[in-house]
Amino acid sequence: MLICQITTSDSLKCSKCQQVIHGACGVSEVREGSSSSNVKCNLCWQEDSIKKERTSSHENLKRAAATMCTTSNKKIKEIDVGATILVHVPKYDRAPLDNITGRVIDKKNGLFQVGTSVVIIKDWLPRNALQISPGA
Repeated sequence: MLICQITTSDSLKCSKCQQVIHGACGVSEVREGSSSSNVKCNLCWQEDSIKKERTSSHENLKRAAATMCTTSNKKIKEIDVGATILVHVPKYDRAPLDNITGRVIDKKNGLFQVGTSVVIIKDWLPRNALQISPGA
């Protein structure tokens, strides 16, 4: 049986699925460092192309994430445990105050636990939610 459904006298076979294909219907690939070429049917060639694109996209996504992390780390200074910081309070949660002053009690996985003079804040906060206190 042929992929393109047209009979042929060619004896070419797809190097991947071993289906009989026309010379005109197949895609010839020359491997690096080799003088021989493989002929693949269009279906196998498209499947390999999709796999290559997915791998390339995955690598580019990793590279973009690393670039974003590097840029973020340059812009936002590191906070140590014990530093005095300001925590911004969202508008819908606050009364007449804008920020809460506190200290960093603990740091795990890039998140900070903050304590105030009254209570320890229940939520662990990311670095971008904290601001180093100018009076510290």
